[in-house]
Amino acid sequence: MGTFGAYFVVIAIVANILIGSVVFAFHPKSATHRTFFFLTLVAAAWTAVNYFSTHQATSGATLFFARLELGASVLYSLSVFLTVHTFPHEEIRLNKKAFVTLIAVTVPVLILTQTPLVFHTLTGTGTAVNVTPGIGIAAYGALSIFFVIASLTVMIRRFNDARGIHRRQLGYLLSAVLLSYITAFFTNFVLVNIFKITSLLPVAPLLSLVFVLITGYAIVTQHLFDIRIFISRAIIYSLLVSFSLAVYGLIVNISTSVLRNTTSTVGILVIALITAAALSFAFEPLQIWIAEKTDSWLFKKEYEQQEVTRKLGEQLASAIGLDEALDAIMHKLSEVLHLNHAAAYVFQTGDLGKQVVKRSRQIGYSDPSKLTLSERDFIVDYFTKHPETVLLSNLENQYTKEEHIIEGKDFPTKYMNAQDLRLHAVRKVIIDKLKSLDAAVVIPLQMQTSVKKEDL
Repeated sequence: MGTFGAYFVVIAIVANILIGSVVFAFHPKSATHRTFFFLTLVAAAWTAVNYFSTHQATSGATLFFARLELGASVLYSLSVFLTVHTFPHEEIRLNKKAFVTLIAVTVPVLILTQTPLVFHTLTGTGTAVNVTPGIGIAAYGALSIFFVIASLTVMIRRFNDARGIHRRQLGYLLSAVLLSYITAFFTNFVLVNIFKITSLLPVAPLLSLVFVLITGYAIVTQHLFDIRIFISRAIIYSLLVSFSLAVYGLIVNISTSVLRNTTSTVGILVIALITAAALSFAFEPLQIWIAEKTDSWLFKKEYEQQEVTRKLGEQLASAIGLDEALDAIMHKLSEVLHLNHAAAYVFQTGDLGKQVVKRSRQIGYSDPSKLTLSERDFIVDYFTKHPETVLLSNLENQYTKEEHIIEGKDFPTKYMNAQDLRLHAVRKVIIDKLKSLDAAVVIPLQMQTSVKKEDL
């Protein structure tokens, strides 16, 4: 790889550590951010030992780093699985028993990779090596294949169930895993141990950098990990400092060159001070301008939402009846969120004091009869008592956490009272109903107004 290859490895290592550190620093209590940080650190270590394993002068040194690379790949496989399984939740989704079992299986294989039981002998140096695997290579291979299949299964299942921006985020994460992790498994394990091809071993740094580039792009464009505020401020102050130094240096250098023979040193110093003062006055307006441009790029969706809210307000103001207003809301939301269908229900207190459906409107449903709500669905009662926007994915996550509590899988042990158990059962019914409606989000709206019976 030469000097250029060394620079490339350094860039890959620094990029991994940098993006992982930023994500972790922004939300250190999030399990998703912690597992991603662990993933990037392991990726940086794996990239380093991969480079060293192909740049040794003796077979013994090459074997030493080759075993370290195997160990790093075990940790990399574990970190990829934990990241994709946890994303985008605040806590590790594996229950205690599954997590302990996973670690109990991984650690022995990790230790095994540093012994002759996995790589028995190695001859040659660089990429021209011949490896003689030991009987332990089967355990390493089995664990690696398990992590590959498990990670892909989780990612594909989550991707199929996700909607909207969450689906796009998972799409980028899935692409990053496919292009880096799966390809690295093929080049560094399958080709080396089965086909005895070692010429592609130096590709690992490239694959590591590909993962960083895709993840970084998703962070900026799809709000992955939602660290845009951190990025925005970093860009603003980096541009401000760079611009100020460039302008100051340019003016001082030009004045020094032009006025060297006609102006004293004191005069040049005065020019430098005047330039610095002018820049200090321009600093705040320049900061505001850069912030507006940066935020309009990084927070483009929020700017679009403000425009949508304005247009929707104009449509609602010109709407004559409730049905027309509901249609306007659904069409605008469908247009902005790229929805295939939408439904709106109007609840009102009935004669017996219960909330009942008075109106319903829909667009995009081929079979409107499936939109019928009954008391057994608990939809009306639940969203009357819990009038907040609910994502189906969040509701499912909450239900899963409660399942772990009921089954005693949480640590420390928690308990649920009778009322919580009833609400848990209601959530299950609501989840099933929302899935039958193919609904991804519910947005309850409350209006305190009096409505005449003849208007209904």
